[in-house]
Amino acid sequence: MHESKPQHNSSYFYRFGCKVIQYYKVILLVWGLLFLGGIMLIPSFFNHLSPPQLNVKGSQSELTQKLMEHNFADDMGEQNFLVFHSNQWKVNEQKFYEPVDNVLAEIQKIEGVTVVANPMENPLLEGENQVSKDLHTCYALLFIEGNKGRVLETIDVLSEYLDAQKGGLELYLTGATPTIKDLTHMEKRDLTFAEKLGMPFVLVVLLFAFGSLTAALIPIMLGGMAVVLTFACLSLSGYQDFDIIVPSVVTMIGLGIGIDYSLFLIIRYREELQQNDSHQAIAIAIATSGKSIFLSGLTVMISLIGLPLVHAKLFLNLTVGTFAVLFILLLLTLTFLPSLLCLLGHRLNSFSIPYKKKTNQRKYLYRWTKHIMKYSLPYLIGSLLILAALTAPLLQMHLGIGLNQDALKDYPSGRGNTLLEDKFVSGLYSPVLLVKKASGSRFSMEELKEISTVGDILKTFDEVQMVSSITELTDNLLGDDDTYNEVAELIKLPELKEYTSFLINDDFNVAPLMITLKYAPDSTEAKTFVSKLNERFEKQVNEGSLYIGGLTAQVNDLHEETAKKTPIVIVVVLMISYCFLVIAFKSIFIPIKAILLNIICVTAACGMTVLVFQFGWGEEYLQFTSPGFIQSYLPVLTFAILFGLSMDYEVFLVGRIKEEWESSHDNEESIARGIESTGPFITQAALIMIIVFISFILTRVLEIKQLGFTLAIAVLLDATIIRLILVPILLKMMGKWNWWFPSMKRRFKLK
Repeated sequence: MHESKPQHNSSYFYRFGCKVIQYYKVILLVWGLLFLGGIMLIPSFFNHLSPPQLNVKGSQSELTQKLMEHNFADDMGEQNFLVFHSNQWKVNEQKFYEPVDNVLAEIQKIEGVTVVANPMENPLLEGENQVSKDLHTCYALLFIEGNKGRVLETIDVLSEYLDAQKGGLELYLTGATPTIKDLTHMEKRDLTFAEKLGMPFVLVVLLFAFGSLTAALIPIMLGGMAVVLTFACLSLSGYQDFDIIVPSVVTMIGLGIGIDYSLFLIIRYREELQQNDSHQAIAIAIATSGKSIFLSGLTVMISLIGLPLVHAKLFLNLTVGTFAVLFILLLLTLTFLPSLLCLLGHRLNSFSIPYKKKTNQRKYLYRWTKHIMKYSLPYLIGSLLILAALTAPLLQMHLGIGLNQDALKDYPSGRGNTLLEDKFVSGLYSPVLLVKKASGSRFSMEELKEISTVGDILKTFDEVQMVSSITELTDNLLGDDDTYNEVAELIKLPELKEYTSFLINDDFNVAPLMITLKYAPDSTEAKTFVSKLNERFEKQVNEGSLYIGGLTAQVNDLHEETAKKTPIVIVVVLMISYCFLVIAFKSIFIPIKAILLNIICVTAACGMTVLVFQFGWGEEYLQFTSPGFIQSYLPVLTFAILFGLSMDYEVFLVGRIKEEWESSHDNEESIARGIESTGPFITQAALIMIIVFISFILTRVLEIKQLGFTLAIAVLLDATIIRLILVPILLKMMGKWNWWFPSMKRRFKLK
């Protein structure tokens, strides 16, 4: 290894390491200040999280949403439900209706609450529709005016008032913003829980790896800094619609990969420290492990390039968040960590623990690799059969999109939604929208009659519970023989503004029909209904006179977009990754081998995910209820992330094997020596990453459970069957072709 020192001295990474050493105090100071500033920006980041971003660019549901936002932004505000419930009293009893009247009267005084539709007085919903059949539950409609920030402030005031109410009634506020607030609170609790659960086990692994408390704490600190600084950067980006699952993904990647990168650099530094002074050891560590870390980080980032090809905000959000944490991790690992090592020097080994490492651990790996290569065919066949068995459930995978309402069952918005579903209809809190747009500047009488006709058609669908429209309201008040002028004048009445403001715009040219279904917005029945709408009104939709939107339509559009783009994303990721690995390894065949093994590993991990989360194996132990499908966007998301993570260990292992090959030019010996050198550290790094991912399996959001499980299984397979069996076997079979590469440089020299 030390024979290659002159090569290190001339490398760019070695010179970069020398510069870091020269300015290590300044680097530590700058990172320290950035970290303190980042801590203060974390609340701002979490305050701007949004519910799952299901919008698909250019889809019918997005066009509908933009049409509604453009025409109703100033008038409509946000609709919320205030649910009243009592197991003891009924709505017609004084102990029930008096508190309801008192609460609604006080809420009316809160600034920003523009409408309070009393369940006994709302003409739009005909009164009794807001009271459950058993008379133990009712709800009021609340309309909050203003932009997103103002709505959030009003909801805060409203929630504080409701929390202070003591009595026999249960009060639950639910809607878009209350749900976001509860999701954000749950996300923070889940992240804290995952960190508290996983970090003690990670610390134990690091203590066994380093034998020193000081060295063991550094990787955890670096991973935590990366997560904090990423949240701060995302907060400063000015983008205010980051998906609620972005913090979990950022934390998983930041802690898992950050700790791994630190582990590899510190191990190489301590190895070099035995024969060099501290500064020289740091420079060589950056020139070797630092270069591998840089290539590894780029590989993971490249594997994510294809995700934005799926034209959905969800994928863009996750790509931006993951790119940010990886970029910050690379900066921290290549600047902050060497600077800290420079400051500590030999004090890195302080606070040692009484643990004696087994010196023959590497010899076992050396002998194991030799044994594997000697009996390569049986091990190859056996390993492929195991991986094929794990992959088999993938053939029965069903994709769908669930909104995971069960995750909020212990929060006010979740309890409110549950009561609305149980006591009324499942689709009440998220209606399907069929929006009518005028052909001219204002609706004609014929177009108003068309809205009424469309409403009558919608009521014939078995899935429909109720249809609310402007013509439904005017017909109730004026009768069926109303005239155009009567309708126009009626809509302008101030006392009806609270009911008409969300059914027709001020310009009198856009009017939504709000379709309440009998089923939840993510149910199969609701999705089927939206498909029926597209078929029934295909001509009007194509002409641009009718628009179909709402949450169920968004779910359908995202499912179709993901299914259509997944093969394209996979091909793009494979092509770009191959080109990058060819340049990085200067080999034609090693990248092909790496890509094939990674595909096998990813498909096996996804097969296990289908077994557990679709078939429901382990529901009781992992505390979830299987929806009978895998989230549509998870396969392509996990493929991109897993492909990058699998390449992570490939870069470290093959990089070390290549070092040995350049010294000995003995294929089998270089493979055995490379695995002997990196095997223990790859195992420890994999164990750390598995612990981090497993800790997220026990959170409450089903998508995060699925993602954490798939990543944990993939890393386990990659660090065992792939790295310890298949990699040495295939490298041995390829022989001298491992490092074959067209010698373009030599040809130029000859010229």
